[in-house]
Amino acid sequence: LRCHHPDVFVCALLNAQPMGFYTPATIVEDARRHGVVCLPVDVTKSFWDCTLEQSLAMEKRDDDNLAVRMGLRYITGLPAATSTAIVDARARRHFADLEDFVRRGPRNESHVLALAESGALESLGLSRRQALWDVRRLLKTVQDSLPVTTKEDDVAFDALDFGEIISWDYDASGHSVRGHPLMPLRAQLAGLGLPDANA
Repeated sequence: LRCHHPDVFVCALLNAQPMGFYTPATIVEDARRHGVVCLPVDVTKSFWDCTLEQSLAMEKRDDDNLAVRMGLRYITGLPAATSTAIVDARARRHFADLEDFVRRGPRNESHVLALAESGALESLGLSRRQALWDVRRLLKTVQDSLPVTTKEDDVAFDALDFGEIISWDYDASGHSVRGHPLMPLRAQLAGLGLPDANA
């Protein structure tokens, strides 16, 4: 499997965690080195377990490997029951936006905040910081019987830089499909004349 179907191998290995030796971060990094595309957790596409899917990144490749979509199981503190609620709501109707997700998805604040922090809500059109800001407001008003629209001042958040994105990924799930924590520092370290693991 590892030789001829590395995408299937990586997906199965991630779904078999915890296994006691290789961490998910190690598996994802090894997968990337061997050409397997790993995609982040996404409330519009992820299931509890990791899955295989066709992606835009695959169209430029000359192999038959599929991308590995990380499962909701990798968000720290997110229980399987919450994942089931998300998948069931999504099966009935795709989430239109963050408000629709909060209205029809999980109501536990810590679970929704964990999703926002992990970047799993980015496909709904919001950055992580914006999602964290908006989730708190929406969770307080979602139960209101009368739809009341309030004008709020727009809040502009700085975008996360590449190093912060990887750091937030590790905080939320213990790994990052975007790169190794040292990746943003490699040019700086090389500029200082420090050796890398290949030296």
